[in-house]
Amino acid sequence: LVTSSPADEAFFADCEGNPAQRLRLELTSPQRGAITPAWDGQLVFSTQQNQEGTGDAQSWDIDLQLVLDAQVFSYRLFDPNGSAITALPALPATELRGRLSADDQAQVQDRLASRAAGETVVVMARVKPSAATSGGAARSDDGFRQTLTFPLRVTDPDALPLPLRPAFLLFEDPEYNRQLVSSAATATVGVLENQVLFDVTLACDRQEYNPDSTVFFRYDWSGDRTGYPAELRISRVNAAGIVTPLNWPSTGNLTLRFENGKLQELSLATVQSQNDVTFSQGDTLQFEITAISDDDDQALDVPPINLAVTIVQVPVIPATQNAYGLLRTVANREETSEPSGEAGSAVHCVRFAWGPVPARIELVCAEDLRNQIVRRRAVFLWTDTARPLQEARGHYGYAIQKITQTGSTHFPTFET
Repeated sequence: LVTSSPADEAFFADCEGNPAQRLRLELTSPQRGAITPAWDGQLVFSTQQNQEGTGDAQSWDIDLQLVLDAQVFSYRLFDPNGSAITALPALPATELRGRLSADDQAQVQDRLASRAAGETVVVMARVKPSAATSGGAARSDDGFRQTLTFPLRVTDPDALPLPLRPAFLLFEDPEYNRQLVSSAATATVGVLENQVLFDVTLACDRQEYNPDSTVFFRYDWSGDRTGYPAELRISRVNAAGIVTPLNWPSTGNLTLRFENGKLQELSLATVQSQNDVTFSQGDTLQFEITAISDDDDQALDVPPINLAVTIVQVPVIPATQNAYGLLRTVANREETSEPSGEAGSAVHCVRFAWGPVPARIELVCAEDLRNQIVRRRAVFLWTDTARPLQEARGHYGYAIQKITQTGSTHFPTFET
């Protein structure tokens, strides 16, 4: 994906009988992501979406935020006609607008006044397909969202702009995505409820973690029963067998109350900081569901559910063993996939890296924790800057070339 302004893409894999869903957002205003201290905070996105295999559109829940000096400003959403909306409608392509309140707009302008030209601020969009799908299947509200990011760069309105234009590129490597798959850790007990035996399962997204990892976990009843909140405790067991109960960062106490069927997220770095502990190789994190209640908040007769995962020093997220080169050429206006043949249309490698770190690695289906095999995707976001071409010469085309350790090379098609 190549764009002239910041863009990002969400992908939810086939899950719960729903087809794969894809949503692309491209920032069209402010143009190229450039803002001044007097910026009014308004955002405009062009959107593209579809269900893979059907081509149908899907409505999306979007939580749009601006992060500035560790403070978060929330946006209200509007359609192209200026009507307030709570979700992106099920249209293959449309426009999404975001506006700040008057108070937030004034605060943002005050904070931008102290920013130097060239500094960046980040817009985040937390997205998920809406519960009702156009395909007729009901997508459960499992709390799982993906986060898209759009960098905005502060500019000096009094300075003459350089004769340069940015390009923003997003790509994935399917081979690397397959390497990111992990086996879930699960613990299950049988619970007798109204003379019916149910399986109650506590699951984490992997069996081993690094001290700075993020843990995704959930608990579920067989038959997809909902409305059974549980109380969860977490403890560290070191190599000597000493058990240290830990406070939850979100509550500040030893117990977290959460709903079944909802994906939860836990930063181990935050746990260590707030509990003044350091996780080491060989430590065990013990998750224990100590109580479960029914719809009437009555405690059920349920045995404790214990799930242990291990802390290791070897990275649990492997680095890609491949190299990637960002290629740039001049493409004809009519034939965008071929070089123009001009003297200046040679292919240039404007960026190259062995084993680059992706911009983010994310889950693609919350249900994977129940199905034992957890899939992930790595998203690479690269940029390039070049002098704009005269219209008669054509325009730039970009491609990502991949080189493996064995020397095999992928020869790509240029995109514009």
